[in-house]
Amino acid sequence: ETGELIRFFDFTAWTRAPGARRGDEQFVDQSGVWAQVRDGGLYVNHNHRTYAASSLGHNAYLSAIDLRSGQLLWRSEPLVCNSHNFVIDEDRIWCGYGFTAEPDFVTLLDRRTGALLSKTRVKTGPDYLLLRRDTLYVRTYDMDYVFELR
Repeated sequence: ETGELIRFFDFTAWTRAPGARRGDEQFVDQSGVWAQVRDGGLYVNHNHRTYAASSLGHNAYLSAIDLRSGQLLWRSEPLVCNSHNFVIDEDRIWCGYGFTAEPDFVTLLDRRTGALLSKTRVKTGPDYLLLRRDTLYVRTYDMDYVFELR
């Protein structure tokens, strides 16, 4: 918010998926796609944009890091967040996962623990999410969704 450098992180160690299907090694480098700071925590998603089978399902994580200590607080289960962004409210994080012929979902995580709270199936992979009051707008590859939150 102030433009002051708080901490510098090198995510090089997170680039390679823990495993890869033989012949697909060149396709599974993961990038930090979106990051957001909230209440002293850095939330970041890492993913590659190819089939999950290429990295043996080790893709599309959302992680929380304590900015003060630099320690990893939690890492979500795989295949929950390869959307271009995610949105955070007080206690929850919405993100999306999907790729071509794979199942596509809007996912909801607990912000404090990273636990998966729900998955809502959508027809194509979520690209962008926007939260306005009690409404979540989701732009997928070829359509828009509007979710009223309760």
